[in-house]
Amino acid sequence: MTIEGIELTNEMIENIEFLQEEDGTMESLLRVFDKAIAFIATETEGSGQERMEKALQLITELCHIKEIFASLEGKEEEL
Repeated sequence: MTIEGIELTNEMIENIEFLQEEDGTMESLLRVFDKAIAFIATETEGSGQERMEKALQLITELCHIKEIFASLEGKEEEL
């Protein structure tokens, strides 16, 4: 199956179904993203410009991935 140009394997589909069906699983996963983002932000505070730029890029990418995961369960509005 191909969705938005991404070929989904049966294993990927099964994992998505698991995230959708198991109560609390998606919420726990989204909290992990939040903790990672907060950690990166606090650990790079006051560091050099190059390190802060890399951290900002990483945070941006994590936020994007988090949005993708949230969309699997229709949680985009809660972000």
